[in-house]
Amino acid sequence: MHFIRPATTLHRDPSAGSEVVSEARMGDAARVLSTRGKWARVETVHDGYPGWAPLDSLNGGSWPPGGRVVRITSLFANLHSAPGVRAPLLGVLCLGTPLVRLLSARRDLAGRSGDRRVRRGGRGGWLKVAGPGGLTGFVHPGDAGQGRKAWPPSRKSLVGWAWRLLGLPYRWGGTTTFGMDCSGMVQMLYRLHGVDLPRDADQQLAWKGLSPVDRRAVAPGDLLFFAGARHVGVAVDRETFIHATAWRVPVVQESRIDEPRWRRLRHAIMRVTFLKAMR
Repeated sequence: MHFIRPATTLHRDPSAGSEVVSEARMGDAARVLSTRGKWARVETVHDGYPGWAPLDSLNGGSWPPGGRVVRITSLFANLHSAPGVRAPLLGVLCLGTPLVRLLSARRDLAGRSGDRRVRRGGRGGWLKVAGPGGLTGFVHPGDAGQGRKAWPPSRKSLVGWAWRLLGLPYRWGGTTTFGMDCSGMVQMLYRLHGVDLPRDADQQLAWKGLSPVDRRAVAPGDLLFFAGARHVGVAVDRETFIHATAWRVPVVQESRIDEPRWRRLRHAIMRVTFLKAMR
């Protein structure tokens, strides 16, 4: 099974009014553990995390089924019914969404005025794509990377993407650019680089792929855990880190590692093992 909505909220119980526990993006695979009425208890394949999702948010089979895969490489991408910015909008897709490329379309409905590069559809024209559940439409080529499964893991890339997330909304249980919580942000950031971290902060701290780091040796990409592993963020240098938090303003924000609040709450500093030999 796989999810067919741009983002699907997972709940603790089979009710839209129950607590949100996580989120899945379009194309994520899931195992159905049981069903109850219009709800399915699922486990997301990439992290083994359980929750209840509406049955109508799932579709059978694997995804992508074959063909040329493209992935959304912008924070958000508009999916249009035809190749052009004036075409009706079918929906908005989030960063990392996998699609299958059907064809390129050089025709653009942007009109006679505007940027020539946009009118021509950028690199090779607009992309006709298919998503799970029979969804088809067109995305601008600047929003999609062909065949890209993950960015090569490096400190520079991790920090660059962390910076791009600044200002996105904090959302309890969120794991996408539509909104994310602290561990959802960390998981998404590393998932973009081909590393599947566990879902929750305490699970991430216990993950065998981490090793402890002294405060004086903090480097970009290291993970900082706070309040007994109830909060987590990503170091961008020796002095600052980026995290999704509802503290003061509910957004992804930058804080100082030794700011009194975060120094008092700091629990552990850890490094993903593959970063040990990287700059």
